[in-house]
Amino acid sequence: MKKKLLIITGILLVSISCKKESTTPQTNDSNVTSDTTSHLDGVYGPTIKDVDGNNYKTVKIGSQVWMAENLKTTRYNDSTIIPNVTDYSEWQYTTRAWRYYKDKSEYNELYGKLYNWNTIDKKINEDKNICPNGWHLPSIEEWKVLVNHLGGDSIAGGKLKQAGIVNWIKPNKDATNSSLFNALPGGFAGAGAGFSGVNALGSWWTYNPELSDTYTYKSIYLIGNSGQVFYRDAYSAEGLSVRCLKDE
Repeated sequence: MKKKLLIITGILLVSISCKKESTTPQTNDSNVTSDTTSHLDGVYGPTIKDVDGNNYKTVKIGSQVWMAENLKTTRYNDSTIIPNVTDYSEWQYTTRAWRYYKDKSEYNELYGKLYNWNTIDKKINEDKNICPNGWHLPSIEEWKVLVNHLGGDSIAGGKLKQAGIVNWIKPNKDATNSSLFNALPGGFAGAGAGFSGVNALGSWWTYNPELSDTYTYKSIYLIGNSGQVFYRDAYSAEGLSVRCLKDE
């Protein structure tokens, strides 16, 4: 698995070198509508706000209601502070931490923040919730409900990704954003040092109660040269994006 991840990362780094990193929020969504008073399949619903005051679009996809933007909070929903950790040695071993991609705040508005696993694992963080009240970190099963509603692993990625090549690298294969999920390539922070994947890969934590000695929970990732949805095991010290799902 580790060898496979290194190969994927190497391919992405080559792709990234061909495109200037984008930090300016832009959209190619022709279906964007004003917020409505309720959630309707196929249009954005009412915005929600986190404890820091950040506003997020939401969208109903099938039976689920998702945030249509990556999380940006610096606090749990009970206002407990999550530290911003930029020192690599501290990042590896700290229990709770977030950071910007490349530790540069200009990435925040478009891509949100990157969080390590200990920040969102309730068995470690004293049962705290990083998502707004009434929302939660989706499980791998809940992600698969979304993916299956959009046609399965082989085609759902294209329906989730923001269309066009403003923020994604070419060819951004099969991207239509027909779901309005608006998945963006925010990259990730490595478990040890360095960052990879911005403009080429988006990777999100999922909750899974199974924990091995070497890897932590499953993550979902999408890439610019495929319309598929991929799954992989991620180290707990990696920094990935977070999308929240509304409680049923």
